[in-house]
Amino acid sequence: MKAILVLFRMKSFDRDYVGWPGMDQEIEQCVQSCNICQLQRKTPPVVPLHPWSWPNKPWSRIHIDYA
Repeated sequence: MKAILVLFRMKSFDRDYVGWPGMDQEIEQCVQSCNICQLQRKTPPVVPLHPWSWPNKPWSRIHIDYA
């Protein structure tokens, strides 16, 4: 997912300032051949997991997914 966002941001930034035929393919090749990009792509974010206590009554805890 991170690699897709990097590609999207790079392409958007480049289109705002410059452009040339085959630009999208060149950006994709650049990101695919970048060792740092590939290492970051394979590293999932570390999120500590913790159990939630059982609620005492209805509506005492509400969760929102911002994704």
